[in-house]
Amino acid sequence: MFSKLVAFSAIEAGVDPIYRDAAALLEAQSVTKFDNSSVLRVAEGWLTHLGFRLASQTTLNSETGQPETNLIARIGPRGDNPVFWLTHSDTVPGGDSTLWTETRGDPFRAVLKGDRIYARGASDTKLNFLSQVLALRDAAPQLGRLARELVVLLTFGEESGLRGAKHFAQAPDPLPSIAFIGEPTQGIFLNAHKGRILARARFPYNHIESSDSHRKYFQISVSGRAYHSSDPDGGDNAIVRLVDVVSQLVGSTHILVHHLEGGTAHNIVPDSARAVISVPATFDADAFGRQMGLTITAYDEEQPTRFIPRTFFEFMRKLAEFDIEGRRLVHEAYDPPFETVSVGLVNGNDHGHLTVTFDYRFFPRRSADEAWQLLENTFRETVTVEKIASNDGTYTSPMSPVITLALDAMRRTGFDVYFKTMSGNTEASVMSALGASSLIIGPGPWGVVHQPNEYNTIPDIRRMAAFYRAVLAEIS
Repeated sequence: MFSKLVAFSAIEAGVDPIYRDAAALLEAQSVTKFDNSSVLRVAEGWLTHLGFRLASQTTLNSETGQPETNLIARIGPRGDNPVFWLTHSDTVPGGDSTLWTETRGDPFRAVLKGDRIYARGASDTKLNFLSQVLALRDAAPQLGRLARELVVLLTFGEESGLRGAKHFAQAPDPLPSIAFIGEPTQGIFLNAHKGRILARARFPYNHIESSDSHRKYFQISVSGRAYHSSDPDGGDNAIVRLVDVVSQLVGSTHILVHHLEGGTAHNIVPDSARAVISVPATFDADAFGRQMGLTITAYDEEQPTRFIPRTFFEFMRKLAEFDIEGRRLVHEAYDPPFETVSVGLVNGNDHGHLTVTFDYRFFPRRSADEAWQLLENTFRETVTVEKIASNDGTYTSPMSPVITLALDAMRRTGFDVYFKTMSGNTEASVMSALGASSLIIGPGPWGVVHQPNEYNTIPDIRRMAAFYRAVLAEIS
């Protein structure tokens, strides 16, 4: 399981033992929609040693055909008020490996530099589980005397629609009473988050009978900056930039856009996109590239005989207007303090169609059904929008049982308490729908999520371990 780098580094004198355990989790790849059994094997070994009763729920992913599994670990007396510690075991893809400068180009190599541990999943959110394991190890002699049942739930598919949590919710055993949802908050209490709809629109290509030898063909490449799609302004959306450019060209009836693609995952602001266009022989591509600051190269592959319809560009224009409208309603408790739209993927080879995948983040005042109705009505005259997944927002009162328990635990640690909301969508919405009093909390900075050189810090992991240890004391 360990790479040579990790195996060598982990035995060096003075290396924090937390790093060894972190490497075991981080190097067990579990990209969403793919088999997550390798990371669960690590978790099973640790939890079995601590005396947990283990169960699992496995299903096959409809896209990849690979197994995905929830791990349910229970300890303490069975009852009707269990406390859940929930962490999602999956991660987003690693993305462009050349941007992972801290890990020598390997997103799934755990590298320790100073007090930072770099790897995909370090912040989001495997090392929240490590904080819990550290707390459990410290409390091992007392685990047999818990007054309430503790359930450690490791889910699959959080990064692709909270699918693991929703799968558990179909037949919840046991039913959660209180739930701590692991996400990178640096120990801040997050008691509310936005809802989310993931959707796509598909556009059939227009066709031409044959290629035109009097036209010139070019490829336009655009670079952006990756970021979590819940805060699209934190990144630079390469797809949106590219569409803005080619939309100007489509204003001329003599210019055709034959292909467009970009993005690596629906919940990551895309950092690259490209398009293939054809133009009249008189078009000065070099001058246009310099004017727009673009990379334009000759396209030497087989000349395409199809092109993107104008309805696609009309849809993208309306989507931008929808985004602008959502920003008019401001709620300063959230960051960003408005509703957002983020285009994450454009697939130019979807069975003869061009497909756009995007997500819409909305305030909890609006239900997911109401948000979906708004989307449908907005685009009804342009294209049929297909819903892939939807999740309600959530709000937990500061007077709720989970926050009362968390505050009592924080008093034991001596750490300061801060409250915040978030724009990302989490498994708290699923647990809350089951009747659980839910709080989002975990180690690590949110600002590095879904980006190259994602990291967590050993001090944060230790601080959260102390918090979880205090929660155990409160339920003993």
